[in-house]
Amino acid sequence: ENIKKYNEAPETQSSDHKGFVVSNANVTTKIENVNAVKDEYRNMFDKGVYGADFEAKYAEFVAKLEKAGVNEVIADYQAQLDAWLAANGK
Repeated sequence: ENIKKYNEAPETQSSDHKGFVVSNANVTTKIENVNAVKDEYRNMFDKGVYGADFEAKYAEFVAKLEKAGVNEVIADYQAQLDAWLAANGK
């Protein structure tokens, strides 16, 4: 009942992105590469192993993500969303 009341309340807003589904088809290899970089660094960042060298390792991590194609993945997803929003009058 509470959820129904919330969903039907006049002040409740629905996201303009409701119904959008992203496709990985154009960037599958880049996503795999990005995930490999994330896996390489995840445990060390999660556990705080880098200590004082954290900023240098983080810069290295970001550089590797960029080389793996993270910016292309983001651009592809944004282009899909923009096209979807335009096609759906949002």
